[in-house]
Amino acid sequence: MVYKKIDRCRVLSEVAPTGRDSRSDSWTQGSEIACRFLRKGRASEHSTTGAEPILTDAAIVLPQGTSVTNKQALRLTNRKGSALSPPEDYEIIGEPWTQGSGDIMCYVRRSPRSLTVA
Repeated sequence: MVYKKIDRCRVLSEVAPTGRDSRSDSWTQGSEIACRFLRKGRASEHSTTGAEPILTDAAIVLPQGTSVTNKQALRLTNRKGSALSPPEDYEIIGEPWTQGSGDIMCYVRRSPRSLTVA
């Protein structure tokens, strides 16, 4: 299925943590890109590898050729033509995968923590 990309988002990459903490609360952000946010009516389960299903809140469809992994996050900045203030941060759950159209599908869950952009 081809999705019209009517939303805008940024790919966030975690800054390497320093010291003993294995997680960083500091992120860098890429350029704003067109995307499509697909909210689920309720949390749903998906499996991209045939393994145990994972619980997600939504999916975000990114343009063909977008480089993204599940070690990154997505910041939704614009929804249906309206800027989001504050923007919404989402963790990528499972591995993103390429659809038949070439678009990149990411199952996501709203981030429970605030992601600070450096």
